Amino acid sequence: AEYMGITNCQEATALSILKKHDWNLEVALNTYWENPAVQDKKAAKLDRKQLDKFFNTYKDDDSAIRVNGMVKFCEDLGVDPADPVMLILSWHLSAETACVYTKAEFYTGMEKLDVDSLVSLQARLPQLRAELQNMSIFEQVYDYTFGFAKEPGPARVLDPATAIGMWRVLLTGRWQLLDQWCEFIETKFKKAVNKDTWHLLLEFVNTVAEDL
Repeated sequence: AEYMGITNCQEATALSILKKHDWNLEVALNTYWENPAVQDKKAAKLDRKQLDKFFNTYKDDDSAIRVNGMVKFCEDLGVDPADPVMLILSWHLSAETACVYTKAEFYTGMEKLDVDSLVSLQARLPQLRAELQNMSIFEQVYDYTFGFAKEPGPARVLDPATAIGMWRVLLTGRWQLLDQWCEFIETKFKKAVNKDTWHLLLEFVNTVAEDL
């Protein structure tokens, strides 16, 4: 029942996967998170008209949901734009730019999530939040966030304010030294954050004791 509640898959599928992994819930969930295709070979097909309505409710133009639409989208979803669940949603949609979901990204991602309406997406939120507790998934989302948050174009760095904002979204509650780190970046480092620095911080968070 717990596996079904987290993954939203059918009973037969849940029993099959749990049995395959000797009834070890954690291992079975890791399998699901790393390859969601192992769940039901197919739930009911999405309602394309419903998905069209979903996109059209929030689109700023025919090609994308942009800042204004995104604000309304978050309000209706009942989620703060700075909630980490929005990052994992954007990761599932393979969104390339912050505050923008292109039509192609929206349709492809929502179909992958088996979502065709605001209500069905709201029902998925607990699962998305649970995925962030899986370190393998979290590391992928963390890696994705660097490219997602940077300015469109050839830039390969994050400005300090953006990097600090993203670290606060991702690491609040995960790392006790976050405030000190952000203060250091803001007052001492004072330069753009490159991808190496971005990645090395997570490695540091995962491997170094906080009481040093």
